[in-house]
Amino acid sequence: MWCGLSTKDLDVNVDRADSGNLDLLRSFAVLCVLVFHLLLFFGHGSVPHGTGSLGHWGVLVFFVHTSIVLMASIERLQRRAGGRSVFVEFMVRRAFRLLPLAWLTIAVIVAFALPVGHLQGGHFVAVSSAPLDVVQNLLLVQNLGGAESLEAPLWSLPYEMQMYLLLPALFWLLSRSRTPLAMLALWLAVAVLAKLRLHGEETDLLDYAPCFLAGIVGYTVARVRRASWQLPFWLWPVAIAAATVFYVTRPTLPHGWVSCLVIATAVVAIRELPEGRWRHLFQLIARYSYGIYVAHFVLIWLVFEHLACAPWTVQLAVFGATLVAVPVALYHLVEQPMIRVGERIARSLAHPAGHPSQGR
Repeated sequence: MWCGLSTKDLDVNVDRADSGNLDLLRSFAVLCVLVFHLLLFFGHGSVPHGTGSLGHWGVLVFFVHTSIVLMASIERLQRRAGGRSVFVEFMVRRAFRLLPLAWLTIAVIVAFALPVGHLQGGHFVAVSSAPLDVVQNLLLVQNLGGAESLEAPLWSLPYEMQMYLLLPALFWLLSRSRTPLAMLALWLAVAVLAKLRLHGEETDLLDYAPCFLAGIVGYTVARVRRASWQLPFWLWPVAIAAATVFYVTRPTLPHGWVSCLVIATAVVAIRELPEGRWRHLFQLIARYSYGIYVAHFVLIWLVFEHLACAPWTVQLAVFGATLVAVPVALYHLVEQPMIRVGERIARSLAHPAGHPSQGR
């Protein structure tokens, strides 16, 4: 199937656990968000020229990474299911991956009334924590209900969760095509539709759908390409840099869509990051990236604003230590255990007692 390319070939190139290129991409994305918020805080609301959209670009890159990796995840689930629908199993796994850490973050913010809704003029500002607003944040539907995200970085999570609902259907669609052309045509159609209805600052899922679809285009390229097609690795950082410059110099959504398409096709067409210390470093950053993403904003507030009276060297030391320790603790105490719980529940739903899975 798929022009003779084996699933093993696919996993090596688009499975996050095995791909140094994808680890580098995810690391780059979270570092973009982190650096942007540091620049925004210390710049008292202004950032150096050309970096004003760096954080937003990091989120768009996350969307690309997510769709590539989850297409491979759905493929593995489908392979084990033997033709059975995997929608429920997939959604359970994703819910236990995304929600527990988001809920913990929201609970801490509400319990301690942390002012981390916005960063304006170099100062942190709280947003409404009325019960309805909290419920919308917990359900990750604040983009639909009109509530503000209780922590600024949480704004992207609803788009991820809502896109999860569509990914199994998109996988079914691409499985009917033997070339990337069908998904590329879909990307183009959605991009044109989104461009025609762009409405100022307000955005919805359609505005970010081309970013997710770009990842799916990349996934289909990985399915049909041959190892002999792979380009040298040094082109991967060049591709990331070029796509980044293209977007941040004119940060419009259409530019973001094109940049995402470049990233998504390059990551699967370029040889993997060689083994070594850099690959190990990016693997670690990628593993703890979700914790970095949800924790860094609170840590910037805690260290550089709440503890502003402390000596500068102490602030730097505390920030560096907590930026490492907190995401590591969140991963091992919350993320990893909840992922395992989600896997057990998903497997029990897929294979109820008395109905063992085929081929096991």
